[in-house]
Amino acid sequence: MMKIAILCALSILVTSDVPALEFKDSDGTCTISKVGTGLQIDDCNEISIGSQGINAKLGDLQTQIDQMSNGNLVSKLDTTASNTRCDECFSRDISVSDGSGWGSVYVEIEAWGGHQGGGTHGCYYHSKLSLNAYQDINHVKPDEYKSWGGCGEFLITRPDQADNMDENLVGCDPTYGGSSTTCEAGVRSVHGWHGNVIRVKKTAGTAVYQGPYFIKITLGGGQATIFHIKDSTTKACPALSALESTQSNSRLEQPDTEINAAGIATLKDSVLQAGALNTKLIDMSGSCSTCLSRDFYIGQGNTWADIEAWGGHQGGGIHGAYIHGKYTVNGYSTFDPVTPVVTKEWGSCGHWEISRPAHGDTVNPCVVLPAQQACSTTNTGACIDGWMKCQNEDGTLSMHGWHPNVMRVKYVPSMSYTYGGPFHVKFTTNRQWDDTRKVVDTSSIAC
Repeated sequence: MMKIAILCALSILVTSDVPALEFKDSDGTCTISKVGTGLQIDDCNEISIGSQGINAKLGDLQTQIDQMSNGNLVSKLDTTASNTRCDECFSRDISVSDGSGWGSVYVEIEAWGGHQGGGTHGCYYHSKLSLNAYQDINHVKPDEYKSWGGCGEFLITRPDQADNMDENLVGCDPTYGGSSTTCEAGVRSVHGWHGNVIRVKKTAGTAVYQGPYFIKITLGGGQATIFHIKDSTTKACPALSALESTQSNSRLEQPDTEINAAGIATLKDSVLQAGALNTKLIDMSGSCSTCLSRDFYIGQGNTWADIEAWGGHQGGGIHGAYIHGKYTVNGYSTFDPVTPVVTKEWGSCGHWEISRPAHGDTVNPCVVLPAQQACSTTNTGACIDGWMKCQNEDGTLSMHGWHPNVMRVKYVPSMSYTYGGPFHVKFTTNRQWDDTRKVVDTSSIAC
């Protein structure tokens, strides 16, 4: 019987009808095949390492493959502050080492969130950082940040030894003796404190509205990876009221967290991965003189959209257009850019436009009926009191106005040239895509 080693040779069998993984070392060959929803394990010491151990090793291998496929970039998305109000402070500590200290690490942090209902209240931050083995933060490009509607702002820091979440652990206590001490949060040497942590904090604003928040961390460089993310609200927001502290702690109760030996809540990977953003990439055929339009169904309110569109003819000459914008989308027809929208046109080939179509300008415009029945949760037709006028998958018309479910991306043509070429729209949102939240060709309506 053999023992499976994580560094053993790996190959994929393609000669049989059932694909399999092979592990080879000096003791022989171990084969793991997928059968139905389970695994078939042959010539392996399953008693010694157990099926859970085999699955864990498969998971380790997949992680290594994913990191190699992504050029050793590692990314996680934290969505656990989904119920935070604008006037509340919260903080997350991202650890990128297992306690050995680190340097020459490049981090990209993008954080956004708030309440986008009737009004818009939120904040946004995006930066790319170079971090050394001490506490320095070098901003390698100008930061992008914005705050609106009294919802605080995001700040990026590196907590010192006395301010980290593990301050009382042996080796992390600032008073702990010795010229070199190591703990989960960093290393203390004769040269000073070498932190393993970068902190993302949202300050308290003035508005009382709540909404979802997102923190996306992408890491690259050397062997660095994201070991865990901790709720550091109690450290970074010392002025929290008793009520706010209770609310913050209640959001990180099981099953979203794991409690380590020091009693500190660490967010589970499963929670972080579940918050993945959703992206659709749409390819279209056309020319510089062709009008193209697509409607993206994303629902109403508290929606975030990252839209990038490009295309044209790049043959003998170059003719095309580009647009990239990040937007907060409320429950009405408002969509505000959180960063400057980037546009470019070249070779007289038209331009891109992003909008929210008006009532009557969608594929399925709802028909306003005579007010003859009372409003209810089951009646979405016309109502006696006029609150609900009509509703369908394209949106809702109420006494407050039009609430569209749709964002439109349109390519406006130029009549100067007829050169053909591919056109593309990349649309990323925090909403889930499904059959009813789809993408529709609206060229016949918008053009």
